[in-house]
Amino acid sequence: MPQVLLLHLPLRAQHHEEGRKQVVPKEEGGDTLQLHHVGGLLASDINHITSSLGRRRSRQLQGLGERGLDGGRVPQVPPRPRLLHADPDPVRGRADDHVLQVLQPGVRAQMEGLRDTDGETETEMAASSAASRASRVVVPLLSGSNGVVASAAQKAADILKSGGVIAMPTDTIYGLAALAQNAKAVRKLYSIKGRDDAKPIAICVAEIEDVARWSDVKSKADRAALEPIVRELLPGPVTVVLPRAPKLNPEFNPKATLVGVRVPDHGFIREVCRLCGGESPLALTSANRSAEQSTLAVEEFSGLFARLDAVFDGGRISGETNEARLGSTVVDLSGGGRSFKVIRPGCAMDRTRRILGQHGFSELK
Repeated sequence: MPQVLLLHLPLRAQHHEEGRKQVVPKEEGGDTLQLHHVGGLLASDINHITSSLGRRRSRQLQGLGERGLDGGRVPQVPPRPRLLHADPDPVRGRADDHVLQVLQPGVRAQMEGLRDTDGETETEMAASSAASRASRVVVPLLSGSNGVVASAAQKAADILKSGGVIAMPTDTIYGLAALAQNAKAVRKLYSIKGRDDAKPIAICVAEIEDVARWSDVKSKADRAALEPIVRELLPGPVTVVLPRAPKLNPEFNPKATLVGVRVPDHGFIREVCRLCGGESPLALTSANRSAEQSTLAVEEFSGLFARLDAVFDGGRISGETNEARLGSTVVDLSGGGRSFKVIRPGCAMDRTRRILGQHGFSELK
């Protein structure tokens, strides 16, 4: 049986076609309801369709003497999985004036901009819908001029400031970002990621000077020792873990006393941070579902597109190497006393160890 669309439309007065009516029992009592010719189909056709539909949740419709309905209630018609149901808003006081129309797939092109999907499978329809969604969400960065890229950065910042979650490239892998100071946006970020909220997320800032704004190193000696190291490691593929600043959103990583801070060596994401202003860093995590492989191209996380407010496509970040998907090296510098601890080796472990060693820092095992 071809797909059909069940559409509940406000009634319009028309003349009945005598001699083409069928008597159908009402649901209540012993009265009868007369169904006339509707939309090119005989009432007997409608009766056959309604009687053969499976028993699922039902919907009641009422008609008052128009389009061939002689009053009373139309029999309940349970929806079927392959049928589309459209319910236009009632017109003023005519909330109960509805009639059941049965339309062939070719009519869909006239309804809500739907194209003819005759013969298209459910899988093909889903793929088409996903492709349409992607075309609205993905913003290309590669082929644009500097002005186009700047415009994209402004769009990204505007979305973030409105509470949205976006995906964009970094200097290592693709990331998901929201404003860290917006608790609702952070919850949405965790939900999209499918991440345990007990696992902390790093923050991303535009400038090295911003690291001190969102961390809280008490000792003057420790601050003096850390400053040259931070300047040598950043911008770059390293996350430095430090005591968190009190002004950081208390609902962001609420159980953590430390915070990982990133300054990526990537112009676009740093410009987005600048445009968001100094009131909030970005909450930044990899663009993949939790426990899944990190991503180097937007096509690799297309399954998340439907839940993202925008995806900024900077092309493939790197070739497939052993280090490509490792993400940033995460190093804990919160212990003081010129010591460090590697939390995640990441893609820049050798360089990070070398720089720290050159500054007299020793690794804690």
